[in-house]
Amino acid sequence: MSTESNLEFTDTITTNNTWTTNETDLFNFTFVKQPGLLVSVPENGKPIDFFFMCFDEDFYELIARETNNYAESEFLRVGVAERSRISQWKPKDRDEIIAFISLVIHTGIIKLNRLNDYWKNHHLFNFTCFSNYMSRDRFLLLLRCFHFSQNPTDQSENIPTDRLFKIRPLINYFNTKMNNIYYPSKELSLDESIVLWRGRLIFRQYIQNKCHKYGVKLYMHTEPNSLIIKFAVYTGILDDQGGKGHAANIVLHLVSEKLNNGHSIYMDNFYNSIYLAEQLLQKKIYCTGTLRSN
Repeated sequence: MSTESNLEFTDTITTNNTWTTNETDLFNFTFVKQPGLLVSVPENGKPIDFFFMCFDEDFYELIARETNNYAESEFLRVGVAERSRISQWKPKDRDEIIAFISLVIHTGIIKLNRLNDYWKNHHLFNFTCFSNYMSRDRFLLLLRCFHFSQNPTDQSENIPTDRLFKIRPLINYFNTKMNNIYYPSKELSLDESIVLWRGRLIFRQYIQNKCHKYGVKLYMHTEPNSLIIKFAVYTGILDDQGGKGHAANIVLHLVSEKLNNGHSIYMDNFYNSIYLAEQLLQKKIYCTGTLRSN
């Protein structure tokens, strides 16, 4: 996560944090935005129209460019066999990337034990939608080279400090796209979620009270209907939002595009604090949530 350098908040923390039964005057903030789509869609739009609204030309061009770059670097490696799949590589374009992603999504609907089974001619399989759009070898080769970000080109280069550099363009794309096509309602929610993962990963989390206890932790800014507006991935102690005020920094990062618009944010005691409530109040955002005793 990158810290928003243009946010200006005071470092002053109120010292008079004594609970009282006296009623206080609340600031009256008016919600000044119109929630909903910021782009036009066909009157009788189909699900595919909304899919392409979210994942447009820039998305597929990014994947095609980085995938072709990676395949070229693999092909130029010393020791690539003449009959290996990578030696058959041809540059991929937008249409081929779309076909590949479509087939990947379809494998999540029709689940088989092995990828090769989707191209079997046996009458118990025979899913012609796969072979009609892409050969097995072509699919497996594209899967091998599928990339979102360029690898360091020289072994002497410094290893990227961002643990998510491989997928950082994808995360940035989603957050930017959601900000450009949709504005949320007045009420917002901040929560965390776990993406199930039991493999080896340096920032894998264990959270005892979650259904999926092992996985990658996401910080999510959502609407009450669960629509994700913006998210960030926790990557461990090297996370540049870590350290002092970590939870407050997460919140300020996630709502950075929604300041001064009169929103109401709901969160639990992981995020909430008197300090954060004061900072949000400066930017015309109401804050509701439980507090920890300390």
